[in-house]
Amino acid sequence: MKAKYFLFIVLGAGFLFACDKASDSLHITYPEIGKYGQNILADEVTTVKQTGFSGRFEYSVRAVLPAGDSSLKIVIRNLKEGYEYAWGEIVQGYEENCVFSSWDNNLEGNILTVFESGKPADARVFFLNDFILEYYENGATERTKVKVIRVME
Repeated sequence: MKAKYFLFIVLGAGFLFACDKASDSLHITYPEIGKYGQNILADEVTTVKQTGFSGRFEYSVRAVLPAGDSSLKIVIRNLKEGYEYAWGEIVQGYEENCVFSSWDNNLEGNILTVFESGKPADARVFFLNDFILEYYENGATERTKVKVIRVME
């Protein structure tokens, strides 16, 4: 009888470990630095410098997706309502493994979608006003993370 319980515990622990490994295998990372500078998706980034149209300060939107069924969508939208509070702009021609949607008036922002798992995605952006980042990882329909970024002059 004791052997049966022991076997049950061992099999249960193995199952839980396997489930943890499966979720770890789809873990998306956000490095501190991207190809174009500081990565705004990194957890520790909550402020950036205003870049304006001069592009004096460059920033990256970088994510590293593991191979498999991983996916990522990032919504970048204005913190305040109104076009005069546009968050910033995507520098066209500097997107790698991702695409930004056109400006969405209802959303008051843009959506970044990563093409392919198993390789990094990066884009060059600059900022005008405070904005919100909403992360949708691995096919989630509800945001998996959200943060506000303040733009300092």
